[in-house]
Amino acid sequence: MKRIIVLLLIIFLFSHYSCKKQQDRESVAKIDIPEIEMIPLPAAQFQMGSVHGDADETPVHTVVFTNNILMGKYEITNKQVAAVYTWGLVNGKIKVDTETVVNTAGEEKELIDIDYPDCKFHAADGIFSVMEGYEDHPCTLITWYGAVMFCNLLSETQGRMPVYNPADYSCDWEKDGYRLPTEAEWEFAARGGTESRGFVYSGSNNPDEVAWFSGNGEETTHQVGLKAPNESGFYDMSGNVWECCWDYYGYYIPDIIDYHTFESDLLEKMNHPGRKDYIKQIYIQNKDTRDYELSPELTNEECRKTWEVFRVVGFIMDMRKDPRGIRYRDKRVLRGGDWGSVPFYLRTTYRGRVFAQLSSTGYGFRVVRPDR
Repeated sequence: MKRIIVLLLIIFLFSHYSCKKQQDRESVAKIDIPEIEMIPLPAAQFQMGSVHGDADETPVHTVVFTNNILMGKYEITNKQVAAVYTWGLVNGKIKVDTETVVNTAGEEKELIDIDYPDCKFHAADGIFSVMEGYEDHPCTLITWYGAVMFCNLLSETQGRMPVYNPADYSCDWEKDGYRLPTEAEWEFAARGGTESRGFVYSGSNNPDEVAWFSGNGEETTHQVGLKAPNESGFYDMSGNVWECCWDYYGYYIPDIIDYHTFESDLLEKMNHPGRKDYIKQIYIQNKDTRDYELSPELTNEECRKTWEVFRVVGFIMDMRKDPRGIRYRDKRVLRGGDWGSVPFYLRTTYRGRVFAQLSSTGYGFRVVRPDR
């Protein structure tokens, strides 16, 4: 008799637990993914970089975009990440412990630092929630990996093909899912796209009009969209939070140099045997096309030396079509400045950088996708 009672109790508890889990899943399934408002960026060209900032903003060079894309009107907010990450948690794409959120496929990477004192996220019972009053603030304490995971999860919620491979974080540019903007796409949008009026900051020459920064930021993020937009309708591309881009950080130097031009013109102008030997050491010659190609094994210091050599000879970069950054370096590009930045960092051409595994209360992101 006792065995029967125990068995019935176990069945009841299991049934109750299963029903509760099912109710939780149904409740989660009913959570709407907040809309990501997007603005078209048409195929176009612009002059990227500046001669009025830091050295790594030079040389100014022509960038050509051959595809139409859509870019987020606002920085991605806490409530958007909470909803999308809840979907990912329910579907086994991510997992949570007391300290962090990580991916379940590929090598584990920290996505959100939820144990940080200023984190506005709370994860419980399979659902992410946001501290009241911060729902429409830009999401922070999310790593570059976390932003990439958001893009993949958001793509799946809309039936689009995720562009990032969690095994190695490579990008399939042909897929129709969401992704981080390239550095060139970001700068084009921040300058106002085809409507650009050449402002120093994104939408104005007065940072107070368009940005939360050291002069008004009060050491915290602010709800997106409260400042004036830029010429194309994008908000907060100067200030509020730094925005992650796809690219590795590096100097603007050519990936491939024509052999004959390089040997007969540039190196002769330098008139310095040591520099010539250095260039030959860090370049590999393509025997078929007689081009010099940057070695993918270049270190950060070698990258800097290479850039200095090209600066000496006054090199001119070729027109770049759909640039996606260089192939070396170990940091990702940040753009736009944040709530604690001085105006110099808010400029549309200023280039920051961060290790992909790090997060901060000043780092966020926005997304793009193909216009199809």
